[in-house]
Amino acid sequence: MAKKKGGFGALLYETIMPKIYGIGASVVIVGALFKIQHWNGANEMLIIGLSVEAGIFFLSAFEPKHAEVDWSKVYPELAEDYEAPATQTATRISNRPGAGESPLLKIDEMLKTAKVDQNLLDNLGKGLTNLATSTSQMNNLSNAAVATNEYAKNVQAASTSLMEMNKSYGVAMTAVKAM
Repeated sequence: MAKKKGGFGALLYETIMPKIYGIGASVVIVGALFKIQHWNGANEMLIIGLSVEAGIFFLSAFEPKHAEVDWSKVYPELAEDYEAPATQTATRISNRPGAGESPLLKIDEMLKTAKVDQNLLDNLGKGLTNLATSTSQMNNLSNAAVATNEYAKNVQAASTSLMEMNKSYGVAMTAVKAM
């Protein structure tokens, strides 16, 4: 039968301690429940559970360090001496042995087929800017329409007032002639 790596220390810290830790924690939780409900046995459960937890924390102070994983083997960018290559292009990505056609190349081809170029994208950006400007000016236009309606009402009121004044002037002229 094959022996486990690490011997008794590994057995203690990797197998036995997590089980004792879990059992001790469950006894503490049940003891707290008993204490909250004022049931018998709460004090004993808390004493046992917390003692087990204290013992585990004491032993965990002597736990050996875990081996640090060298992530630079998986992600070379993490290596201290890593020098980034020039930016990769879609052509370089798709030329890998065993790789299919790159999605970036497919998108490039679709854009060329649709005749989408930098000039068209620039025009689209200008069009969106003009749309935003026009939209903000429409707000001013609606304010002008409200002001025009108010002006028309005021002109109508002034016209009515002038007609009343003409009537009064006519009555006054008749009275002056009669004198």
